[in-house]
Parts: sequence; structure tokens; C-alpha cells
Amino acid sequence: MTQANNLEEQAQRGNPQAIAALLSDILLNKNEDIIVEASINNAVLEIILEAEEVPDRYEMVEIIRQELTELEPDSVERVKIAAHKTDALDCVWTQAFGLEVGAFSSLILPGAQEAMKVEVPSVKEEEEEIETDPENDALDSEQLSKITLGIVTAILAVAVIVFIGKMIMERSPSEDNENPTAYALIIPN
Repeated sequence: MTQANNLEEQAQRGNPQAIAALLSDILLNKNEDIIVEASINNAVLEIILEAEEVPDRYEMVEIIRQELTELEPDSVERVKIAAHKTDALDCVWTQAFGLEVGAFSSLILPGAQEAMKVEVPSVKEEEEEIETDPENDALDSEQLSKITLGIVTAILAVAVIVFIGKMIMERSPSEDNENPTAYALIIPN
């Protein structure tokens, strides 16, 4: 077994150092001079990217999401990425996402770090500030669907009531005296 296969196997088992090493190799192959650190806390893979120039958030999130989705590391449900400049304590950006398809993703904008007290090299305090449970996310989605269905049903009910009221008003009893066949248009023979 080669060292690369062994590293990938360890990463698939959820070894954060192996995951960091694989991501470092991938970024190095893309000519990115980025130091990658990783740790796992409560099924959340925390990744810290450190570079002289802060890497592009969109590009890094896409690369890391793609690699981790293909890798499918054991015991990792969510990923939190934080990026900062070398020798700086504050993160320039952080982003969290789930590994399953359609998972919730959240971006924490610059300036929000102080309020969230994100520190390098651990993003653990951010995890404590933003508690997201994938089961609760699904529940919220289900509740939103029920609320939407209720609103649509109410709108349709009002439309039916207005339509029936309009039909009754058009066929009022005063018209019956003038036109005895007024109801014949509504009730077929």
C-alpha cells in the first residue's frame, strides 16, 4: 500500500491530520501556498486555512466541499472553514456547511468575528455560538412546507368563496321574476 493510499484511508476514517494533509496536497497542486489545519469536534470538521494572502472563499469552499464529499470521512457531518492571514489572529471569513446533498450552508462575514469570538487555531467558540442540528434543520423545512401549504389552501378557499358569492349575486331572486330560466344556466337539464 502506498503512502498516498494509506493517507486517503486514514482520512476516510475521519483522521483530521490525514484530511488536512490531503487538502494541503490538493491545494499545493493548484499552486496555492496555504497551510491547512484540521480538527474534529462533535462530528464537525473544523478546517483552518492560513496564507500570506487570504484565499478566495468561493474557490476554497468549492474545492474543500468537493473533496470531502468524494472522500466521505467517517464521523463528519458538518464542516467549518476559517481563513486568515499568516500571523493574524482574526479570521477574514468563515463558512460552515453539511456534507449531505442540499445541506445548510452559512457564511459569517468579516466584522462578525468579534461578535462571535472566533479564535485561531480553533473554531470551537464559533460552534458554541451557532448551534445547528441537522435534524432541527429538517424539522424547520417540514414546518415551512406545512405553513406554505396552509397559506395556499386558505387562498384557494377564499377564491372559491368569492367565486360562489359572485355566482349567487349574478343569479339573484330579483332576476328570477324577469327571467325564470336564470338558474337553468347554473343547473344543467
